[in-house]
Amino acid sequence: MVGLAAFLLLGASAYGQSLVELSQIPAIQKAFDEAASVAPALRLRCSVSPVRPALNFSFRLQTGYVADIPLNQLAGPGHALTTSLRVTPEGRPPVYFTKTEILPPVPETKADAETSGAWITGEGNYNVELLIEDDTQRPCRGAWKIQAHRNGSEARLLAVTPAGAVEEIAQSNPVAEPVKPGPRIARLTILLHAAPLVPSMAQLPPGDVQTLIDSLGSLLRELPAQTVRLVAFNLDQRIEVLRRDEFVAADMPVLREALGSLQLALVDYKSMRDRPEAPQLLAGLVRAEVASPHPPDALVIMGPRTRLQEDIPADVPPGVQTPPVFGLEFVRTLGRPSVMFPGNGRGRGMAGGPGMRRPDSGNPGPNDASLPGPVEDSIGRMIRRLKGQTTIIRTPHDLADAIQRIDVRISRTAPAADPIAPVVRTPKAEPAAETPKAAEPAEAAVPTNDEDPVQVLMQVRDRALEHGQNIPNHTCVESMQRDRYEPIAGRSSKACAVLLARREEGDAQARLRLNSTDWVRLDVAFDRHREIYSWAGASRFEEGELDELIPEGASGTGPFATLLLSIFSPRYPRYSFEGENQVEGRRLFEYGFRVPQDESSYRVRARKDWVVTGYSGKLFVDPKTTELVRLVVHTEELPPVTGICQTATMLEFGAVRLESAEYLLPKVARQRFIGREGDEGENQMNFSACREYQAESKVDFDTPAESSRTADGTAGWELPAGLPVSIKMTTVVRIGQAAAGDRVEGRLQQAVQDEAQKILVPAGALVEGRLMRVEVDYGPRTENSVVLRWEAVQVGGVMRPLALTPYRPPIGLRNEGSLRRRGVDFELPQPGESRYAVYHPPGSVLEGAVSEWFTAKP
Repeated sequence: MVGLAAFLLLGASAYGQSLVELSQIPAIQKAFDEAASVAPALRLRCSVSPVRPALNFSFRLQTGYVADIPLNQLAGPGHALTTSLRVTPEGRPPVYFTKTEILPPVPETKADAETSGAWITGEGNYNVELLIEDDTQRPCRGAWKIQAHRNGSEARLLAVTPAGAVEEIAQSNPVAEPVKPGPRIARLTILLHAAPLVPSMAQLPPGDVQTLIDSLGSLLRELPAQTVRLVAFNLDQRIEVLRRDEFVAADMPVLREALGSLQLALVDYKSMRDRPEAPQLLAGLVRAEVASPHPPDALVIMGPRTRLQEDIPADVPPGVQTPPVFGLEFVRTLGRPSVMFPGNGRGRGMAGGPGMRRPDSGNPGPNDASLPGPVEDSIGRMIRRLKGQTTIIRTPHDLADAIQRIDVRISRTAPAADPIAPVVRTPKAEPAAETPKAAEPAEAAVPTNDEDPVQVLMQVRDRALEHGQNIPNHTCVESMQRDRYEPIAGRSSKACAVLLARREEGDAQARLRLNSTDWVRLDVAFDRHREIYSWAGASRFEEGELDELIPEGASGTGPFATLLLSIFSPRYPRYSFEGENQVEGRRLFEYGFRVPQDESSYRVRARKDWVVTGYSGKLFVDPKTTELVRLVVHTEELPPVTGICQTATMLEFGAVRLESAEYLLPKVARQRFIGREGDEGENQMNFSACREYQAESKVDFDTPAESSRTADGTAGWELPAGLPVSIKMTTVVRIGQAAAGDRVEGRLQQAVQDEAQKILVPAGALVEGRLMRVEVDYGPRTENSVVLRWEAVQVGGVMRPLALTPYRPPIGLRNEGSLRRRGVDFELPQPGESRYAVYHPPGSVLEGAVSEWFTAKP
């Protein structure tokens, strides 16, 4: 049973509603069916108002409802309300919630009761059905549709809840939260003001505790740091509530307990006598950070404002460089009051109950009061003295905007966290011996429930093979981020056994530094037992192999389809059932397997070589739904010619709804390459925009492309070689968002003329091209690189092929800065990029760059 909770605009203390047990679903389905046939005169009168999905402070999309019920229908004692909810994601089975609430004796009244509920959704479309029944089975029904999506800057946040998912509202932050990939902040200090959002309150309400906990979790997820120091303090009590020099997500329950135990209304004068005054406490906390011999890379002071308005000196010693300081000041926006009968809930509950205040939309209305006033408090004054800036946080959207403004101002010198983390295991029996060439796991590890591990694995196998028959009709966009790491101590050749053993140690990632990152975007399809690739949006799969598109850097085939299908091929690998695991709070069956090299189709490419390798791995399956959730694969030790010892791959699967049915496709994949000299590479691949080809749009796997064919089907048009061309880019390229393979546009600065001054292409003509490399090098100084080629020009309303070679001044001229235009360096290319333009923008945005070219033979 979960208790009732208030759904408030800020600091919503909405406790998570519990999902219905499988055994209860038939009864709830029957109740929905029977309620539809009840005559209107026999129904319970109520009014249901949906609450639109919106971001909460944990950066999850939260939605719900409020139901008003006239109490004159429930006069007297002994009444109860049972609320059932059926939420159906588009293309997926429904999810059920239910709760029962006992009402106190109801007098004769004209007032209404309010009951409400809330839950978490991923992005997507949902059908919602609500059924409220009183103790005499009188039904009240409601139905509506919701579209859950993140708006504006919210779309750049890390998606915590998968698309199409329906989840409970957790009462506490999970221990293992995902974090953004890429380099991390080395040291981050957070000073958390543990106080109520309304400064005049004499207690710290549970809703305010939830707001602070959720906001802190979102901050740590969006601004990942190698080490975090957290100091929670209260200026009224003049104490440190909690201090952790190595704060991690697992410490959230400790912080929650410390905040919940604060007794702000109780004053021990004897203890207070020995405590520093509030201004001295605040100044001391800040001074200890900014004047530390090892100061943090950033200092964040977050929490509600204080009643203090004294001007506290920053008191930073001369010559000390202050780290960036950021203030997040939380302010509650109050809505209309509502006084209702208190509810008493029992059963598998949803958030909310009779007596709940109606959730506000988050937009202040004419009757709203924003507290406190505009007067700057002591915390804000100190932040201003330290050259920092305070942002007022009224809504989760405010917090999202503030974090993203902070993000670009903090340097990152620590390597990214290892995304292929070991799962948390539950106690289990010893693993069984492998079975010979059969898809049947042994029975030594006994599951806690009644599911048969053999039957579960067979159903997963059958479903995967069925989907494999349809995969050739599909294509997806694969977005890849490739991070390359170098050992901090420098490269040195070591035996693979030594390197792989060190990789299992807890500080392995700390011994690496991020060297460079690049981004690639491709279309991927599956044909004849192999994966083929093309640039995203190309009219046909004409490029073929992965190494033809991205010739440099570590890459491997298999994540889209080959790996999954190979382990369920007619030559089955040996499986062993290895018991149950808890993965991100979900109960899963784990199976081990191995595929020897002579039966493998797994290929790894590093540098210039492809090799076929054997591999072993794990399958993680939901035994209730027989859905494959995760696939983890480790190759055997690779030959020296590859330059790497091993590749580790982790695939996260989900059902993708296409036009005709659901198919099992990967949502995200991660590959880790362990180099033989201590270097490593990590590729993260996300699959999106999956679509099914129909008759009017088919993939051509065999017909070679005609490079000179134009958009209208004509061929043979080309410009004479050697004509000067000047192009201004009109597409804005943002490092970290753009990727090799993206289309770009520009305009001709002047007309293209032949030797007789005849205009062949007019000035201002549209030019289309493609990014060929987008990279950040984190060497001695960070250097951004954007490489592109122009491919077509619009002439007479038709896009015609355009072959160009960039103008490269002599070396002496480059020293005079002639290659610098609009703040962008234009340099010599790397091998293989002789026909590409290479830019090094000083910031993260390339905009309006002008480049000079000559026409060339195709």
